[in-house]
Amino acid sequence: MRFACFHVANPQGVLMPEQEARDAIAQSHFKFLPQFKQKNKPLRISGSPERQKMGLFQEIARSLVGSNGTGHLGQELRELKHLGEEVLLSNRKKKVWIPYRQLNNGLLACASTLTHGFEYFDTGDYRALAVGTVENPLRVPTPEQIHELVIIWAQEWTKQLDGKGKKDQVNSVCDRFLENMAIIPTNWNWQPITPKTLIQIFILWRERDTCDVTYQTLRDAFLLNEGEDFPEHVKVSSVWINDPNLLKPLDTAGLTLKDRQEFDNQIRKQHQIKLDAWRNFLKHEVTALIDPTTKPYCFAIIEIGQTKKKGVHPKQSIYRVVREACVLEKIGSQMVQTVIRPKSSAKEDESTDTSQSYSKKTEGRILSAVLDVTLRQVGVLYGLPSEVYERAGIPKEITQNLDVIALCRRKATQGQDNIHYALAVRLRATGAVDVLFPDRNNWISYAQAGIELGQIFSRVRCDRNYKTVQLKGIELAKFAADVLTQVGDCPTIALIEADVWRNERGEENGGQAWFQLKNEYLLAKRNILDFQHVPGHACVYPRDHNQLRNLLGIIRFRTGDETTQYITNRQAWDKNSLARDLIHLSGFYDSSVPELLHYFSIGRLPKTQKAQDTSTARELYMLDSQDDEYGVNIAFKHQQMLEMLPFFIRSDFQKTEESLKSLCRVPHYLRISPAWSMGNIHSPYPMHLGKQLIKDQLCILGVEV
Repeated sequence: MRFACFHVANPQGVLMPEQEARDAIAQSHFKFLPQFKQKNKPLRISGSPERQKMGLFQEIARSLVGSNGTGHLGQELRELKHLGEEVLLSNRKKKVWIPYRQLNNGLLACASTLTHGFEYFDTGDYRALAVGTVENPLRVPTPEQIHELVIIWAQEWTKQLDGKGKKDQVNSVCDRFLENMAIIPTNWNWQPITPKTLIQIFILWRERDTCDVTYQTLRDAFLLNEGEDFPEHVKVSSVWINDPNLLKPLDTAGLTLKDRQEFDNQIRKQHQIKLDAWRNFLKHEVTALIDPTTKPYCFAIIEIGQTKKKGVHPKQSIYRVVREACVLEKIGSQMVQTVIRPKSSAKEDESTDTSQSYSKKTEGRILSAVLDVTLRQVGVLYGLPSEVYERAGIPKEITQNLDVIALCRRKATQGQDNIHYALAVRLRATGAVDVLFPDRNNWISYAQAGIELGQIFSRVRCDRNYKTVQLKGIELAKFAADVLTQVGDCPTIALIEADVWRNERGEENGGQAWFQLKNEYLLAKRNILDFQHVPGHACVYPRDHNQLRNLLGIIRFRTGDETTQYITNRQAWDKNSLARDLIHLSGFYDSSVPELLHYFSIGRLPKTQKAQDTSTARELYMLDSQDDEYGVNIAFKHQQMLEMLPFFIRSDFQKTEESLKSLCRVPHYLRISPAWSMGNIHSPYPMHLGKQLIKDQLCILGVEV
């Protein structure tokens, strides 16, 4: 225990402590611990005006605690914890863990409305999550009922300490623990979760059928029953497109592709005219409905007519005009073609059931648009990523704060110019998704990033200066170095593809990139980051560099013709058994090179390919047939194998092969997207989000993706 002596005011008397307090003081340690302000100036109490002393006391308290508990007080608390562990040290064969999971399992079993047990939050407290309603609050267990279960858990846990350590010391620790558990906290109560962010979704429609099917699909996506409203934090509005000219293709004035430059100039001119018209419509009919005080994320599902018409060139499409107009008005967007009324219903008279039955194709494309807006463009998952990380084998004390950062890039051609852009996506343990652009220092939310990237591309299109979206190899390497050396305070796994990031040849790379990712260098340099050639770094970072202490490892990806695209599903190659596609997400590893684990991820067979998974079709070649099934009639598609190679691994994950595999299982398990449930996505979720984000906005530059 440590004391500080402050001269606050004139003494008013002498307080004599009791003998027990004197004994405690006699066993205390007294140290001279000067505390300093942020500018490294000493904090002084004596002689300061009375009105300033309370503020000075608060500064001293903050200094003692320090950031993240690193101050003197935090050190004392860790020392106290260490002394408590020593009580059980002598007769203990293994470490005694506090069974928080046992408590949570008991709570979840006894209280059916609890969806998550107690978890630690950055605010310094533990919270549990339950499902209840205002109309039926009895479904939620009361704080007193929860406390009774906590008491039972505490009593059961202390029983395991019987006979371990010195009896009087163990009893003293247990008694104090139970005494504290017996006190129900005064701030224990259930509080409704108020969303921090409001989402406003607009349906912009011209034909009533488009509006009706989109609105109903939105309700289905939010799992709403008849008569139920959308959640409080989601506002849905429908707006009629009152000007049919907005949906007309760009006017070519009779020019064709043969007219080349004149045709392009006409398209450019019409693009600006149509863009101004759409912005005017959005300002008057859409943004006027937004309450600026709520600062919502705004998205729109927009009807744009039929995209494929005879005699209409793709460059006449209004798709990119609408996308650009939306980002300039700070609205995320997804376009849908006009929904055509089913022909059968047109013949029905008014006395028959008028409920519409749309084709599966129509319902499918509307559902895809709705899920893209409500899930993918927001960057949400159906659960906490920390639960996925724990299932992968990452220690629980790490999973609660683990970040996964993916370096993402896309390359496309726009006329004679190559568009090459990159960004980083960070998936946090809480499910939050953030984005970092190459020319920025701060991470922004994924929903906001789509708007900002679209505005960047819009400025490039207007200025016709493509340099900012034509990243060279050395610029890619610098961006990678900047991201990896600034991972922050949370444990982090970084993901990067080998393709292009490693290349050292080719005009598009400027002759330089991050060479370390090449196979011939990776083994020898597996415990360093070689950025000697990168501006702003010009050094080799060792594994124990203080700046990289929270970087658990980097995982390099390869796929396509660079990886083996087959693997046996039988014990022996010549075994006479039927071959088939993998029906579950599957992981394999090659440990032939102990220093570099090679992990292979294979997605499950998509539901869309069920025709190729029948007993007669699994081994058919194109010209084969069996039992009236013909290989030529089946569009065979097989999952791609994704190679994962971890390097620059922190020492605590290098100890066993299992710990290395746990790092690879994280991106392996993240090959999922709530917006597509038919199979596994090609890239891990944060990398998938990054690539899709760039793809969304490339149309603004005139790129056909």
